Amino acid sequence: MNGAQGRDPDPDPDRDRDRDRTWFLTRFRRGRARTPRSLVGGGPADRHTLAFDGRELPAQPGQSIAAVLWNAGILAWRTTREGGAPRGAFCGTGSCHDCLVTVNGRPNQRACLVPAGPGDTVTTQEGTGRAELGV
Repeated sequence: MNGAQGRDPDPDPDRDRDRDRTWFLTRFRRGRARTPRSLVGGGPADRHTLAFDGRELPAQPGQSIAAVLWNAGILAWRTTREGGAPRGAFCGTGSCHDCLVTVNGRPNQRACLVPAGPGDTVTTQEGTGRAELGV
């Protein structure tokens, strides 16, 4: 007897695991795999496009510009001030400033934070992004 519990140890320690697995399979594997989207009944929203360096890219409402660029396979969209090294999203939270782009003529916009709007024009940012301003 187990003194702490006052009963014999379970002769089959895998019994609970098998019971839990059976419950899971009967609840969640009927027919097709269930996803978070299928559980809430959602679907993709209407898509729109934005232009990146003259190339039309599909976007969904709520997506950041960085997400749209990643989805298109674009990983670098800025060059550094010194040396012209390519940069893209690094932290994804707006802390590092590596993902700067020019959006609708406004330089130094963080692609990881700015939502992609319908018809936005996004361009690669070179250096400080203010070459045309003479700054």
